[in-house]
Order: sequence, then C-alpha cells, then structure tokens
Amino acid sequence: QKIIEEAYDCDIFINNASDDFGQVNLLIELFNAWKSTDKTIINVGSRIAEIDYLPDSKHHLLAYQAQKIALKEMSNRLYSPTLNIVYKYFGYVSTEKILAKYPNMKQDDLISIDKAIDIILTI
Repeated sequence: QKIIEEAYDCDIFINNASDDFGQVNLLIELFNAWKSTDKTIINVGSRIAEIDYLPDSKHHLLAYQAQKIALKEMSNRLYSPTLNIVYKYFGYVSTEKILAKYPNMKQDDLISIDKAIDIILTI
C-alpha cells in the first residue's frame, strides 16, 4: 500500500518488484488505484514466460517462470479504456545482482542498464 501511495503523483510506474508474486500483486493494486487515469504501468517481464517447457536442468526456475507467466497474463487481461498497461521483457540486464548471480554469463547474453532504459523509454 505504501508503494501505491508514493506513486500517486507519477504518470508512469515501472513494475520490477522481485518477491514471489509481489510483481503481480503490485500490478493488481496499481490497476485498481489507477484504472480511471491516463497513466502507464510498465511491467518488466522475462523471457522465461515465453518458454513452454523447461528442461529438467532448469526446474529450479519453475516458480520464477510461474510468477512471470502470471505477470504477463495479468498485463494482457486487465483492461481500462484509459490506463496503459505494458508488458516488456528484454533478457538479462547487467545489474550487480545479475552479474553476481551469474558470474560466467557471456556479455552477448546481457544488455546494459542504459540499453534497458532506452527500451523502456521508447514504450
């Protein structure tokens, strides 16, 4: 609720919460608070929501996949004639958290923070 109150004066909200289904819950709360406005909610998704079947070696990601699929579905299902809801994914962003979690990831598999911001700004 605090985030909703603090975002009251914002016209654009970038939803990148990372706490189980927190991103989905935040989307629903923002939708209910903003559905009669002409604001924009940008939901940062993941490529994992596009994968139909994860191989056995990736089953540790099933919960994360479920969260991102739920976010994508809710982004597509919530409707308001004025509120703009966007779902966007762009791969791994080279944040400190990602680089620490995946130290052997190839640079070709990452996008810079600046690139991610550019993508968001073109929405």
